[in-house]
Amino acid sequence: VAEHVHIYTLGISRPFGASTFILSWDEKVGSSIYCIESSGQCYKYFGWAIGKNAQAAKTEIEKVQEIDGQSNLGKEELIKRAIHVLLTTREEGTTGHRIEMGWIGEDSNEVFEGINQSEVDKLEEEVSQQMEDEED
Repeated sequence: VAEHVHIYTLGISRPFGASTFILSWDEKVGSSIYCIESSGQCYKYFGWAIGKNAQAAKTEIEKVQEIDGQSNLGKEELIKRAIHVLLTTREEGTTGHRIEMGWIGEDSNEVFEGINQSEVDKLEEEVSQQMEDEED
């Protein structure tokens, strides 16, 4: 896929102009995150962010990594930490946002699966409350 994107960038056509995440999971390696940049470069990451406020999000992801390394956190705790990163890096005064999540892993039979929106909303409320309590 990265080679295909790179060929377009070299001049066959207009560049794609978007970055893409490819997620995978297998029993030997575990989870993997790859990011294909619009230039065609492809790298494997533990956690990564693109777009507006990407650097702030990467910093928050690194904090989680320093605390937990690659420990086997439960699904709910992983969702909470991802929501925390998103809420921490969101600009103040932003309204009308909606967090949608999905995951891939052993519990999902190695197939990408969307996370129930009501579960995400409930955990977002919990994380928001925890963040407010920490500020006080």
